Amino acid sequence: MAALTSGCGSKNDSIGNQTLSPGETWSAQREQAKSILATYPGRPSPNMYAGAALLSATADPATTRISVTFTGARGSASTACGADYAGEAVESATVVVVLVLEQHNSYGGVCTMEGTTRTATLNLARPLGNRELLDLQAQVVPVRTAYVPD
Repeated sequence: MAALTSGCGSKNDSIGNQTLSPGETWSAQREQAKSILATYPGRPSPNMYAGAALLSATADPATTRISVTFTGARGSASTACGADYAGEAVESATVVVVLVLEQHNSYGGVCTMEGTTRTATLNLARPLGNRELLDLQAQVVPVRTAYVPD
């Protein structure tokens, strides 16, 4: 099964100047996404890297842009305990799997596990259409249609 990758951010195993650990890398998450595509609609083998659980998505049917929501750090990576996020899609003719990478602040102090709703926007190779949208846990993500004025 052929898979296309598209999205925002770097294609290497870093975000900004921070190197990511195994399981947090684009390549590890892409491999997990390809495993989901290869077995969907069945269940993929248990994954080693859970990735972000997506809460919802918004897609404009006329474009290839999609925004996904998930629970993440309260602030940006420029703040203590914060994080920045980048998204990417691995696509087939029937399914789109969304990857979300997190770049943590290097703050060495104690952080609470408080989270807030965050978003990542990415581009698909083609509009979502009737394809299923999944996260890295192979869970279907509810998709809302973006309001498009007449």
